[in-house]
Amino acid sequence: MLAILGPRSINEKKFTRWSTQLRALGLDWDTDLRSVSMPEEKIAKALLRVQAMLWYKSATRTQLRAPRWGKITISEGAILDLQWFQHILQQGRLCSVPLKFFGDLPAPDVQLYMDASDSGLCALHPAKGEYNRLQFEDEERLLIRQGRLSINIREQLGAVLALLCWGREWCPRTTSEVIHVRCWIDNRSAVAWCNNLNSREPLSQELNRVLGSIEAQWALHVSAEHLPGAVNTMADLGSRAWDGHRLTKWKLLTKTWTQIPISNAIRKSYSAKWSVFNNAPSLNHLNVNTKEPGSSGKVL
Repeated sequence: MLAILGPRSINEKKFTRWSTQLRALGLDWDTDLRSVSMPEEKIAKALLRVQAMLWYKSATRTQLRAPRWGKITISEGAILDLQWFQHILQQGRLCSVPLKFFGDLPAPDVQLYMDASDSGLCALHPAKGEYNRLQFEDEERLLIRQGRLSINIREQLGAVLALLCWGREWCPRTTSEVIHVRCWIDNRSAVAWCNNLNSREPLSQELNRVLGSIEAQWALHVSAEHLPGAVNTMADLGSRAWDGHRLTKWKLLTKTWTQIPISNAIRKSYSAKWSVFNNAPSLNHLNVNTKEPGSSGKVL
């Protein structure tokens, strides 16, 4: 166009200057770091809306597409989800998220192997020669016999407990870094629940809330893949070796390994009575616009 119409054919005032940092689609992009961030004002606005819904314990037609002039009382499950979302907005690292996680996932930085049985569960961290094990209590065995603590939930619980035990040490030092953790699980339902953070099982829903909070707060990306028990033999043995010849074999296999204890504070993270949100660290994004639930956010 410049060659045909001449130097005055392009109005330079219509073009923005070249920059490696720009705002588009309501997000902040950095082409040097290859990252995307959520603006602070957008985080504050979302947090204000969540706090208002938690404060009033109801939602308007606009908020939840309720009938005209109507309000919907928020269910207990919805309240837990709102608390989860609030925790992520307050504690999550929503700045400088690497773009490589929005396509095909990169190779994992950490790989964990886990399995569960009717008597317990086990997770292995081969790169460090560490493992954790949990033997179920009488109360949990009763839930298993009643079908209320299914093998799917137990397998997912093994992944969540492993991340709670080791996750903090993987927390990156820079804000533009995200660690990819791969969990190898012998259960396709647990794999799908971990990858999608979605389930119809109430206990799994609580585990998903914990898992999502871990990812947001510690800058981790957790993915899960299926590994048959016939291949994952060591983790399978660890979930069952509590006495007899199995325990003897387990001790021989882990002679040079270190056991990481599972504290009582996290072992029942599948229960809604155990809340990852109540004991959260100090808020990262709290400011004068988000102090009063239900307010307009305007500073007077």
